[in-house]
Amino acid sequence: MRITKVQLKRIIKEELKRALNLNENKLLDGQELPQVRLVAADNTLKVPRGSTIVVTAGFGFQARDKFQIHIVKRGPKFDNINQMISTGITGEQYYMTEDEILKISQPDSLDKYLA
Repeated sequence: MRITKVQLKRIIKEELKRALNLNENKLLDGQELPQVRLVAADNTLKVPRGSTIVVTAGFGFQARDKFQIHIVKRGPKFDNINQMISTGITGEQYYMTEDEILKISQPDSLDKYLA
C-alpha cells in the first residue's frame, strides 16, 4: 500500500493532535489547569521554598499520570499566565504526580504576578 504525501501529512497531524489533547481535561485537586502554586516544602526537584510554580497538564503520553511544573522567575510582572509558563524553567525532569504536588505546594493567587 502506498501513502501519498497528503495522506501522510493528515495522519501525522491527527496523531499529533491526539497526543497533545490526551491531557486536555486534567484537573489538579479538582481545579482546572494551569494553576499557580507556592512551594511550601522540600521536594525532589530541589525547588526552593517560597518559589512560585505553574502547574500544567504536560504533553503527550509522558504526562498521563503526571503534571508538568514550570518554575517562575522572581521579580517581573507578567501580562498573563501563558507568559509565566513560557518564561518558566521546565523540562522532562519537571513532572510530578498530583500527590507530590499537593504535598509540597499550596494554591497561590495569579493576580499578584500580573502587571
